[in-house]
Amino acid sequence: MAKLGSELSKSSPDDFLNGSINFVGHTSNQPARFVVVDKDDTDVSMFADNYLPEHLDLSKKPKVMLSVTGGAQEFKMLSSKLEQVFTRGIIRAAQSTDAWIVTGALDDGVMKFVGDAMRSQGAEEVPCIGIATYKKVTHYETLRRGPEISNYSKQKPNSGESAALNPDHTHFILVDSKNDVWGEEIGFRSALEDHLSQKWEIPIVLIVVNGGPGTLRTVAEGVEKGFPVIVVEGSGRCADALAAKIKFSSQKAVLPIWENFIGKNEAARKTSNELADKIMARQSQISLFNPNADAAANMDVVILRSILNCGNVGNFQAKLQLCVEWNRADLIRELLDKDDSASEDKTEALKDALQLSLESDKPEIFSLLMAQGAKKEMLQSKKLYELEDIKYSLSRLKPFMTVDTDEEEIPLDAAIPGGKRRLNVARSVLRSVNSMYVGFVDDNKISFTDVMVWAIIADRQALAQAIWKQTGLPIHTALVACHLYKTIGVWLQDEEDYNEYAAWYEEKAIAILDATEFETGKDIMRRPWATMQNKTPLEIAQIASCKDFLSHTYVQRYFGEQLYSCEKGEISPGTPIWKIVMAALFPVFGVFSSIYKPKEGVASRFWHVYDIPVVRMCTSTICYLMFLCVLSATVILTGTMDYHPIELVLVIFYFAAVIEEVKQFLSDRDTYFDLLSNRIDCVMYFLILIYIGLRVAGVQLGNKDLIIAATDVIMIANIVCYLRLLNVFAFSKELGPLFFVILRLFKDVFQWCLIYALFMISFQIAFIAVTAQAAETVIDAGGSGAPNKWDGYPTGTLGLSFFTIIGDYGYANDINAQSAIGIPLIAIYALVAQVMLVNLLIAMMGDTYSDVYDNSTKEWKFYRMTLVEEYSTSSVYPPPFNLIFVPLSWVQAKLCGSGADSNYKSLDFAQHPLQQNNQISNSTKRSNLNVSVDSAAGTPVQTKRGGAGPSSAPVSATAQAKTDLTVKMKVAKERVLEQIADEEESKIENVTAMIQENLKLLLAQQEIDRYNTQTTLEDVIQTIAVMKQHIDIITNRHYQKA
Repeated sequence: MAKLGSELSKSSPDDFLNGSINFVGHTSNQPARFVVVDKDDTDVSMFADNYLPEHLDLSKKPKVMLSVTGGAQEFKMLSSKLEQVFTRGIIRAAQSTDAWIVTGALDDGVMKFVGDAMRSQGAEEVPCIGIATYKKVTHYETLRRGPEISNYSKQKPNSGESAALNPDHTHFILVDSKNDVWGEEIGFRSALEDHLSQKWEIPIVLIVVNGGPGTLRTVAEGVEKGFPVIVVEGSGRCADALAAKIKFSSQKAVLPIWENFIGKNEAARKTSNELADKIMARQSQISLFNPNADAAANMDVVILRSILNCGNVGNFQAKLQLCVEWNRADLIRELLDKDDSASEDKTEALKDALQLSLESDKPEIFSLLMAQGAKKEMLQSKKLYELEDIKYSLSRLKPFMTVDTDEEEIPLDAAIPGGKRRLNVARSVLRSVNSMYVGFVDDNKISFTDVMVWAIIADRQALAQAIWKQTGLPIHTALVACHLYKTIGVWLQDEEDYNEYAAWYEEKAIAILDATEFETGKDIMRRPWATMQNKTPLEIAQIASCKDFLSHTYVQRYFGEQLYSCEKGEISPGTPIWKIVMAALFPVFGVFSSIYKPKEGVASRFWHVYDIPVVRMCTSTICYLMFLCVLSATVILTGTMDYHPIELVLVIFYFAAVIEEVKQFLSDRDTYFDLLSNRIDCVMYFLILIYIGLRVAGVQLGNKDLIIAATDVIMIANIVCYLRLLNVFAFSKELGPLFFVILRLFKDVFQWCLIYALFMISFQIAFIAVTAQAAETVIDAGGSGAPNKWDGYPTGTLGLSFFTIIGDYGYANDINAQSAIGIPLIAIYALVAQVMLVNLLIAMMGDTYSDVYDNSTKEWKFYRMTLVEEYSTSSVYPPPFNLIFVPLSWVQAKLCGSGADSNYKSLDFAQHPLQQNNQISNSTKRSNLNVSVDSAAGTPVQTKRGGAGPSSAPVSATAQAKTDLTVKMKVAKERVLEQIADEEESKIENVTAMIQENLKLLLAQQEIDRYNTQTTLEDVIQTIAVMKQHIDIITNRHYQKA
C-alpha cells in the first residue's frame, strides 16, 4: 500500500487502489465506485475533504447520515410487517433528507438487508456507502486499478474467513491493515463519520438492527458523541436486548432476554453491563421502533423525530429549518403545535423557514407555514433573485426584452447585493410583456404577487400556484399569471406546456366566479387593481385573451347589462331592434315610448339614450350604411375627368371617420390592433386615401391612366368596406359564431391555394411549352418570312390551368394534335384539379366547420365583449356628425361652464360604467354646486347654488353629512370585521379614524364659503370610496377558498 498520510492532498488518485466494480449477473444500472485506504497511514480529514468529492463523486452535501449497524451474519426479521416498514421507511427517510446511508458493505446480515431495500425501493439516487475490511472481502484480489472496470461476482458462500460485497451499494471504502482480522474498518468508519458530521454540521443517526457485543459498544460510543440512536425492536439479539433494557429501566428485575444476550462469561458480562450503564445514562437519545406495538409507526418519522429531539440539533429555529429542508409537513405541523418558545423567536423562525421554502421550491411547506401564521411581511423578495435558477431563467427571457434597464449592462451572475441587477432585468422583462406591469417587482414593497411573478419567471410552477392561493386578489392575479405564461410560452416557443399552466389559472379564476353570487361577481369584475395601473379583471382577461373566463355566464351577463344600460338609464334587453333604431333616430321617441328608463335617483335627459352602447351601435351602423351608399355611388358615378359632387361627400365622411379612428387609437394604443375591425378599418382608410390622391392627381394633370387606377383602388376599397359590415353580426347570437367560422375557412382556403399553386404552375409551364411547339409547326408550314414560333402563340393558353379547375376547356383546342402529350396532360390535370384538389378543399372546410363551430361561440363572446367596450367608450355621435357636435360641445363647455346639464360630457367622450372603476366621477369633483348627502341612499345630490332647500345652508349640509357618515362607518366596520381576521382590525380602525378626522374638519368649516364647504365634504366622500375599495380587497380573500 502507498503511504498516504499528510501527503494525500498533494498525491494523485493513482496513489490509491481505486476504480469501478461491475457486479456480474446483477441488474445494476452503473458500476459502483471503490477505493482502498490504509488504516494506519491515511489522514481521514484529508481523505474526506479531497478524495470523496473529486474521485468518488460524493460532492453533494447530505443533510443527514444514516449509519446502520448490527448483525453481520444472515438473519431474518421476526415479523414480515417489520421488514416491510423498515425497508420502506429507511429509504423514504434517506430520500426526503438527501441522506447518505453507511453500512458494513458486505452481502450478509444487516448490510444485505439495506442493499435489498435499496433495490426494492428503486433508490439508485441515494448514496449507499459500504465500509469494510479489505482483505476480508471475497476475491479482493480481483479488484483492479481504474479506469478499467473490475468484474466482480460471488463465487463462493460467505464464511468466517471472508464475505462478498453487496451489489446494491453505490460506493465502497475498503480499509487495509497489517492485521488480517474482522473489524479493522470500525475505527476508520467512526473517524470518517465524525469528521463529516463536524465539517458539514449534519446529524448522524445510528440505526441498530440485530447485532452482537460489538454493536453494543458502537451504540455506547454513539450516545457519548451525542448521536441519536434508533433501536429496531424485533430484529433480534442486541437490538431486542437493548430495547428490553430501556423499556424496563425503572424495574430492577432480571431480564431473561438481556441475560441471554450477554452470556455467562464474567468478563464479557461486566463489559456489557458497563456499556449498558453508559447507554442508559443517555437514554433520552434512544428511540425504539416497533410497528407491531404501534400500528401507526413509520420508520422515516421515527428517524427524523429522533434527530429533532437530539440535543445537538439546536433551538426551535434550527429544527424548523431542518424540517423544511427535509420537506416534511407532518413534522413541521407537529413541531409548531408543541412549540412553547417566545413569540419573537417563533416569528423569526417562521420568517427563515418561509424564505427557505421558497428558495428550495417546496410549495407544500410554504402553504403550511402560511396556514400556521406566517405573514407576507416575512418575505425577503430581493434574496430570491440571488438564486442560480433565476439567473438561468432571466438569461432565457432577456433576448425578448423590448424595454431596456435603467442601469449600465452588468452580467446576470455579477455579485451584486440583493440581486439588484436581476431585479432590474425582471422589471424590464415584465414591462416588455405589457406596460401594465410597470408596478411589479418593487424594491419598496412586499407582496405575494411579486413573489408569484418570481416563481413564474424561475419556472417553479407548483410553487407559483401555492403562492397564488395567498394573494389578496385571486382573480386578478390568476389572470396576470395566465397572461405571463402565454407570453413566455410564445417567447420560448413552448406554447403547449405554458398554455397548460395558463389554463390552470384561468380555471381557478372561473371557479371563484362560480362560487359567488352574480352581484358579488360583478363587483369583483369591476374592481380596479392599483398595481396593474387600475386594470380590472375584465381588462386583464382581455389583454391575456382569457376567452374561457370572458365566456363565463357572469361576464356575459354583465356585458349584456352594459350593452343596454348607461350611467343615467337603461333599455330593456328584450326590446325589439326596430324600437332601438327609432330611439337612435329620434331620442324623444325613446323617452315617450318608455323604451328608455332613467335610473332611480339620477337626473336624466332624453339625449342620455345615446350613452347606451346598443343605441350607439345602431347610430354607428346607420351612419356606416350612409357611408357605404356614398362609397357605392362614388364607384359607379366617378371615373370621368371631372369631379363629381358625391366625391366631396365621400371626403367629408372619410375625414370624420379618420378623426374618430385616430382618437380611438390614441386612447388605447396597446390593444388597438388586437381588434380585427380596427385592422380592417386601417386598410379601408388607407385605400380611400390612395384613391383620393390618385383621383386628384388624375383630374389636375388630365391623366386618364391615373383616373383608371383611382377607380380600381376605390373598387377594392368598396369590397373591403362592405365586408367590414360583417362586424355588426358579432352582436347576433345566431350570426356571430358564423362570422368566426368564416374567418377560419379563409385560412383553409389560403392553405389550399398554396397547394393548388404548385400544381397549377407546374402544369401551366407544360401547357405553354406544348402550345409553343404547335405555334412553331404552324409557322414552318407557312414558310414565309423568318420563322418566329411566338408569332402564332395562342395567348388564351395562359389561363388554361386556372379555368380547367372550374370546368372551362375552351382553350384546350389551342394545343395542336402534333403534341403527343398535350391532350393526356389536360386529362391528368383535370383529374387532379377537379377531382382531388376540389374535394380536398371541401373536406378541409367540412372538418373546420365541425371543429370550429363549438369553439366559435367562445370566440364570438370574446369579440362581442370587445365591441361592447368599444361602443361604450366611443363618441356619442358617429362620423360625420362628430365634425359638428364635438366642436359644439367644446364651445358649449367654455361658454356655459361645467354645470350638471351644460357639462353633459356625452357630447364628446361620455363616461360609461365600464370606465368608472368604482371611482368618484370627475363631474362630482369639479362641480361648482353645493353638495348634500341623501341620508337614505348616501348618494350625492346636486342643487343649483343659492336654490331653495336645505342644501343652500352649509350647516344643513354638514348635519346631513354627519348623519350619513356615522351610518357608513358603522356599517362598513361591521361588514369588514365579519369577514377578516382580528389582526386586520387595526387597518379598519385607521381608516375609520381618518374619516372621523375629516368629519371634524368639516364641522369646523361652518363659517367659510360654500365652495370650500363642498370641497371638504368631497374629501370625506373620497375617503369613503377609498375605504370601500379597501373593504372589497379584504373581503375578496374568502373567494380564493373556492
